[in-house]
Amino acid sequence: GLIAPYVKTFFMFRFGLSESAFGILILYPALIIGAISLPLGRLSDAWGKTNSIHVGLGICAAALWVILFLTQEWAVVLIGSLLGVGFILSFPAY
Repeated sequence: GLIAPYVKTFFMFRFGLSESAFGILILYPALIIGAISLPLGRLSDAWGKTNSIHVGLGICAAALWVILFLTQEWAVVLIGSLLGVGFILSFPAY
């Protein structure tokens, strides 16, 4: 959650998005994350805390690197979804 304001600012600047356009793009990752949060929570319990933290933070790190190379607006949906999945896997395990 601490990186979210920077990701938002980066995407709004890079793609010239308004607040409302960014909010509409983030709606899709929110729906995806909401739909898979329960299965990911159960998967995290099955993997154990250490593995869940490693995988979750790895997904978040990979998503942040991918931001640098994608230049399309749909990247907001992809990166937002990946960051959400990594967050769901790692932070509850702490």
